[in-house]
Amino acid sequence: MVEPYRLNLRGPSTAHALVLQLVGRDKSVLEIGPASGYLARCFVEAGCSVTGIEVDEALARRAAQPGVNVICGSVEDEDVLRQIQAAFDVVVLADVLEHLRQPKQSLLRMRDFLNPGGYIVVSLPNIANWRIRAPLLFGRFDYADNGILDRMHLRFFTKRSAEAMIREAGYEVLEFHAGATRMPALLAKAWPTLCAVHLVFKIAPRKDGL
Repeated sequence: MVEPYRLNLRGPSTAHALVLQLVGRDKSVLEIGPASGYLARCFVEAGCSVTGIEVDEALARRAAQPGVNVICGSVEDEDVLRQIQAAFDVVVLADVLEHLRQPKQSLLRMRDFLNPGGYIVVSLPNIANWRIRAPLLFGRFDYADNGILDRMHLRFFTKRSAEAMIREAGYEVLEFHAGATRMPALLAKAWPTLCAVHLVFKIAPRKDGL
């Protein structure tokens, strides 16, 4: 079987490398959408305990491993969320929110599963990437089997719209990183919203609530 999801650590600024860096070591982690468990395995290697929620049954079976407990179902299903019997140091939503019907509501719901001082790591494809902007000048917006224009994406985000969603869900941005795959670091730093393939955020509930 061909692995549909692969870990990409080719450089410190890939989305996966940034997510691993932001999660850190020895944490309790709730990962939404672990797919086949490629990131969960890295979390476990870093001393973390992991609970995952995965909607695809076949992928959920593959993600389950020592140190990883997987609940099969949708994060948008309250019956599924009621199966979570713990709070966590970190919630990971890596390339997940763009697949949801109501991403802001799901992000808001994750507050209930954070330990005091806990935080959320979010990674989103950047629709404002130059590879998407350039074809738009010629009227092209072609879906693909993967990438930023994955035909399974229900939502599209720029840095500004992602930050608006985060703010409206009652969070503050602690860190932002431009996930730029195969892009010179100097360019990514100078024009992060143009060069970023992914938008990677570390966020926490605002002290003033909503």
